Amino acid sequence: MVNWLHMGGLAQMKFRNQAILAKLCWRLANEQDAPWANMLAKKDLSASRLTEEGKKHPCSRIWAACKKGGPVYVKGLMIYEQW
Repeated sequence: MVNWLHMGGLAQMKFRNQAILAKLCWRLANEQDAPWANMLAKKDLSASRLTEEGKKHPCSRIWAACKKGGPVYVKGLMIYEQW
Protein backbone atom coordinates (compact mmCIF):
# COMPACT_ATOMS: atom_id res chain seq x y z
CA MET A 1 0.00 0.00 0.00
CA VAL A 2 1.15 3.48 -0.79
CA ASN A 3 -0.01 6.41 1.31
CA TRP A 4 1.10 9.50 -0.56
CA LEU A 5 -0.51 12.27 1.45
CA HIS A 6 0.17 14.92 -1.18
CA MET A 7 -1.90 12.85 -3.65
CA GLY A 8 -4.71 12.11 -1.23
CA GLY A 9 -3.66 8.67 -0.06
CA LEU A 10 -6.41 6.36 1.12
CA ALA A 11 -8.33 9.21 2.74
CA GLN A 12 -10.03 9.91 -0.58
CA MET A 13 -11.44 6.39 -0.60
CA LYS A 14 -13.37 7.14 2.59
CA PHE A 15 -15.17 10.04 0.92
CA ARG A 16 -15.77 8.04 -2.23
CA ASN A 17 -17.25 5.17 -0.22
CA GLN A 18 -19.51 7.59 1.69
CA ALA A 19 -20.72 9.04 -1.61
CA ILE A 20 -21.50 5.57 -2.96
CA LEU A 21 -23.40 4.68 0.22
CA ALA A 22 -25.34 7.96 0.02
CA LYS A 23 -26.25 7.05 -3.56
CA LEU A 24 -27.53 3.70 -2.29
CA CYS A 25 -29.75 5.56 0.20
CA TRP A 26 -31.01 7.82 -2.58
CA ARG A 27 -31.83 4.83 -4.79
CA LEU A 28 -33.63 3.13 -1.91
CA ALA A 29 -35.75 6.25 -1.36
CA ASN A 30 -36.53 6.75 -5.06
CA GLU A 31 -36.83 3.17 -6.33
CA GLN A 32 -39.19 1.78 -3.71
CA ASP A 33 -40.90 -0.51 -6.24
CA ALA A 34 -37.66 -2.13 -7.36
CA PRO A 35 -37.35 -5.82 -6.39
CA TRP A 36 -34.10 -5.25 -4.48
CA ALA A 37 -35.67 -2.39 -2.48
CA ASN A 38 -38.74 -4.48 -1.64
CA MET A 39 -36.56 -7.36 -0.48
CA LEU A 40 -34.45 -5.06 1.67
CA ALA A 41 -37.51 -3.39 3.19
CA LYS A 42 -39.20 -6.71 3.99
CA LYS A 43 -36.08 -8.06 5.63
CA ASP A 44 -34.71 -5.05 7.49
CA LEU A 45 -37.70 -2.74 7.97
CA SER A 46 -40.03 -5.25 9.57
CA ALA A 47 -41.96 -4.23 12.67
CA SER A 48 -40.03 -6.64 14.89
CA ARG A 49 -36.69 -5.24 13.74
CA LEU A 50 -37.70 -1.66 14.53
CA THR A 51 -38.51 -2.50 18.15
CA GLU A 52 -36.18 -3.37 21.01
CA GLU A 53 -36.50 -7.03 20.07
CA GLY A 54 -34.87 -6.28 16.71
CA LYS A 55 -31.60 -5.26 18.34
CA LYS A 56 -30.90 -8.91 19.10
CA HIS A 57 -30.82 -9.77 15.41
CA PRO A 58 -28.21 -8.04 13.29
CA CYS A 59 -29.36 -6.34 10.13
CA SER A 60 -28.01 -7.22 6.70
CA ARG A 61 -24.70 -5.79 5.54
CA ILE A 62 -26.47 -3.77 2.86
CA TRP A 63 -28.75 -2.13 5.42
CA ALA A 64 -25.84 -1.46 7.78
CA ALA A 65 -23.96 0.19 4.91
CA CYS A 66 -27.01 2.22 3.95
CA LYS A 67 -27.25 3.51 7.53
CA LYS A 68 -23.64 4.71 7.27
CA GLY A 69 -24.44 6.63 4.09
CA GLY A 70 -27.61 8.10 5.57
CA PRO A 71 -26.09 11.26 7.10
CA VAL A 72 -24.37 12.15 3.82
CA TYR A 73 -27.63 11.52 1.94
CA VAL A 74 -29.64 13.74 4.30
CA LYS A 75 -27.01 16.47 4.21
CA GLY A 76 -27.10 16.46 0.42
CA LEU A 77 -30.88 16.78 0.12
CA MET A 78 -32.10 20.02 -1.34
CA ILE A 79 -35.31 21.45 0.01
CA TYR A 80 -37.14 23.65 -2.43
CA GLU A 81 -39.28 26.28 -0.78
CA GLN A 82 -42.11 27.95 -2.62
CA TRP A 83 -41.94 31.71 -2.35
